[in-house]
Amino acid sequence: MKNLFSLLLFFPFAVQAQTTSQGTEGTIYYSKFSNIFSGSSIGKNNETFAPESENAAFILYFNTDQSFYSYDVASNNKRESQRAMVAMSRGGYYQRNFSEELFYKNLAQQQYIRKTSLYGRYFIIEDKMSSLAWEIGTETKIIAGHLCIKAIIPDTTTFISTNTSIDVNGVATVEKTRKKTGNTVAWFAPDLPVSSGPGEYHGLPGMILRLDKNGDTLVATRLELAPVNNSVFKKPTGRRKVNEATFRRIEQQKIKENVEMQQSNSRREQAINNQ
Repeated sequence: MKNLFSLLLFFPFAVQAQTTSQGTEGTIYYSKFSNIFSGSSIGKNNETFAPESENAAFILYFNTDQSFYSYDVASNNKRESQRAMVAMSRGGYYQRNFSEELFYKNLAQQQYIRKTSLYGRYFIIEDKMSSLAWEIGTETKIIAGHLCIKAIIPDTTTFISTNTSIDVNGVATVEKTRKKTGNTVAWFAPDLPVSSGPGEYHGLPGMILRLDKNGDTLVATRLELAPVNNSVFKKPTGRRKVNEATFRRIEQQKIKENVEMQQSNSRREQAINNQ
């Protein structure tokens, strides 16, 4: 903590001058990079598919009381068109990358509302912002012109990965493997003194400008520190309203039903082939 305090004292001399908003309100533009084919046979053997590093753009509006994070439709429409043209020119195909995820946070009341889709159905999840077990280090780097400090949520969660294979007779074999979720790594900027960030992440003494999780990297590429109109803070609305715990139960049930349906379809196809 002593080292962190020293770093905070150093910031006024190390970062760019602040605007009149003093870093407490503005707009942040993020790019997401995902190694979607890393280590797969598709990535190694077929160059006509989408590139190994896929990216998408997101936008975050914030002030001291609230924040709103969403897919940056304008930026992504241009990127999607360019990628589709490249893929088709190489004789391959391109699947549009689109996200309906919306995330509103009421920082003053420590509550959030998010919109997400699950197998074609949209849900509105409302709940309290949970406390995240961040461990703040001393490593620093410059991101989008701001000196940031590294923090992590240690990998303490073990989950069961299920892989289902079906043989020629339609018999399903389920393999379960214990895996770690992996550390969540964040880089936050103390000169932007709003405890928020992309999606569900928050709770650090400064805005989160970079996140690394499960091979995905989300990083701020541009900031506009200026007052934002309250109209941009849109609370997601919809008919299916649940809390986070209920949504997770629904999600697990839907995944189970999907696996069972695939197994049933495979057995049916096998029976037809054997006739």
